[in-house]
Amino acid sequence: TSATSSPRDGRSSESEDERRDSLVDFATIDPLSLQHKPDEKLMEVARSVVRAKGVGACGPRGFYGTTVEHLDLEKAISEFLGTEAAIVYSHHTVSDSSVIQAFITNNDFAIVHKDANAHMCTGLNLSRVKNITWWSGDIDELAKLVEAQSKDVKLAARAGRLWILMDSNYGVDLSQVVEIKEEFGAYLLLDDTYGIGAVGENGRGYCEYYGVPCSSVDLLIGSLEHAFGSQGG
Repeated sequence: TSATSSPRDGRSSESEDERRDSLVDFATIDPLSLQHKPDEKLMEVARSVVRAKGVGACGPRGFYGTTVEHLDLEKAISEFLGTEAAIVYSHHTVSDSSVIQAFITNNDFAIVHKDANAHMCTGLNLSRVKNITWWSGDIDELAKLVEAQSKDVKLAARAGRLWILMDSNYGVDLSQVVEIKEEFGAYLLLDDTYGIGAVGENGRGYCEYYGVPCSSVDLLIGSLEHAFGSQGG
């Protein structure tokens, strides 16, 4: 079952100042107020699924907890973003850490934005990657780092891959980052938790905002708990 929410302006009836003026809360993780003011069409879809399937699978996805609804959701996300595939985790906070430790190894090289979120840092620790360089966010600095480390990767005794890891909400021009990573054969992991569903003409996040196909990002992290008012990542 599918449903489309009506346009949202992000205003919440609870966010009013002392003069009773309506305000927009930019500090929330619910920018479209789907948690404070859920869309009735979406609520009815949720109710119908709960009535038919129950409230959960009572088991991990990798064991016996995957349902047809999970697979349909992943297919819908993949088609919406134009990516090869998608996988949904139980909570957005484990998405970064789970994906990073699954794809990045201790032989790889990682260039990481200095303001990387805590979940990304947890994933790096779990991956045991040894070669980490912190990047200030300056695009010229990134180009120099990627060029230099692409040579180090080739010279390494056990050659790995070169990764760029960053959040989307720090004002870095994503189109320039993609150009750099493609020039030197690097891989890009982008956490667009605050972008997907809220940024871009059709809600496809910062990739759409900067005119970059989502498929040009090797690992794209999103959240169902922010612009979608649900749970998972």
